[in-house]
Formats: sequence, C-alpha cells, structure tokens
Amino acid sequence: MAPISKEARVQPSKASGGIPNPTSEYLEKTYTKPNQGPTPSLLARHLLVVIDLNGTLLYRPNRKNPTKFTARPHAEKFLQYCVDTFSVIIWSSAKSQNVIPMCQTILTPKLRQKVIAIWGRETFGLTGQDYNMRVQCYKRLTKLWGDPKIAASHPDTQNGGRWDQTNTVLIDDSSEKARSEPYNLIEIPEFFGDDKEVGDVLPQVHDYLNFLSMHENVSATIRHSPFVPLPKANPHEATGLNLPIHPPRVPGPARVPSPVVEPVYKPSHSGDTIPSKYQPMLGNSDKW
Repeated sequence: MAPISKEARVQPSKASGGIPNPTSEYLEKTYTKPNQGPTPSLLARHLLVVIDLNGTLLYRPNRKNPTKFTARPHAEKFLQYCVDTFSVIIWSSAKSQNVIPMCQTILTPKLRQKVIAIWGRETFGLTGQDYNMRVQCYKRLTKLWGDPKIAASHPDTQNGGRWDQTNTVLIDDSSEKARSEPYNLIEIPEFFGDDKEVGDVLPQVHDYLNFLSMHENVSATIRHSPFVPLPKANPHEATGLNLPIHPPRVPGPARVPSPVVEPVYKPSHSGDTIPSKYQPMLGNSDKW
C-alpha cells in the first residue's frame, strides 16, 4: 500500500498573502532562445540553496516530537556538501520551536554556524488564525532576496552581487510551495521514512546542483532541463553525468559566455560521455 501523504491543507487567507503567481518579469527571464539551450557559465557559479526539511531531508512521523525522525538516505552528507560549497538556507513551514531541534539533530554545530538562516513558520507572514491551521504555505523567494541579512550573504555583495532567480535553488517535495517561482525548484519525491529508498535521490540532486552551477541562469536552465529523478537502487549510479564538485569560492568577474549550445540535462543508466568541462574536479557522488 502506498504511504499516506501529508494531510490536506486549506488555502491561506488574503491577509496572509493569498495564492501567489509568478510575475511576467519573472517568467520573461526563464525563456531561452528558440533552438538554443540556456547559457553556460565558464566558471562554476555560487548558488543560494534553500532546503526544506520534512518530506525532503527527513520524515517526522509525529509532529509533536521534532527530535524523532528518520533522515533520508545520504541526508547528512548532502547537507555537508551543500553548506561547504554553496550558501544554504533551511526553510520549513513547521514552527521554529520544532525546526530548531530538527536542525540541531541533522546538522553538526560547525555546519549550523555556516548556514545563512534557518526559517520556520513565523517567516511566512501568516495571520494568527492561519498560523495555527494547516494552511498551504508558499515559499516566495522574493522574501529571501529582500531580507537584509540574506542579501548581505552574497559573496560578491560589495561589488553589487545579489541573490535572484539566476542563482537561487529551492529543494522541496512540493511544487505548490514554489508557485511564485516555479522554475527555481528542484522538486523531489516526498520521503516517507524508508531508509532503503529506491533511487538515492539526494546524490542525484547533488549532481544536478553542479549542473545548474555551470549555467548563467538557474531559472532558465531548470525550465529548459528540469530535474527528473531516476529510480535507481545503486548509489554508485547517481546520474549519468559526473558533474564537477567545486570548492567554496567567491565568484570571479563576469565573463562573456561561450556560444556553444548547451546539451539538455539527461541523466541515464549508461553513464554518458560528457564534455571535458564537466569532468569531476574533486570527486563526485558515486563516492557516497
């Protein structure tokens, strides 16, 4: 029998922001030219990676007990990689009183110090009534981009660098939560606590993040080549692409992109031959 998903949620009131839709300006930036893929980057780019907790990294069977949960296979290693390589925010619709204990359990103290922000239910702008109901929460990335602390975390902020749809990724098991910026989402299957999960999803996300970092515009790349997890049981076959794992670094100056048309992201079981610029630099997820 298939696992029972999360309880049905009601829509938030207008006072809580209502139901968002992507703006025309946002959508305009997600398009690519006909017969041309998204623009590749000559250097791996620094990303803002926004990660959900319950259903994405872990399964919490009892909402009243935040410290009792099952971590998704490879969750700790995936988190360590993301925090060491990119700028990371944990954003959950659970109350902060539950989010903090979960983060204290799944993240080491050293990694927690490097996380840019840990946001809970209090950050969604809900009315008091909606806050205490099972309403649908929407993760408006503009709220992150406009937050002074998060804005200041961009590694090139002194030279005008800022977080936006070109360099931000939301990892979540719900596409509805990403309604306002749908092409910044890596949607993964909801996790129900199976420690022998078929597919080894997080190693595949790891490789796809590296694929995104090699492009100038995350939202255009996701729209053109969305993430599609493969039902693999072997973690040594995370994807067909062994994409580069790059060390933390401050982005270099803007460069003229190569005119080469970028291939569509197509993971496969056979381990496709890939361009030399995608060969792993420090290893890849098949070491997990």
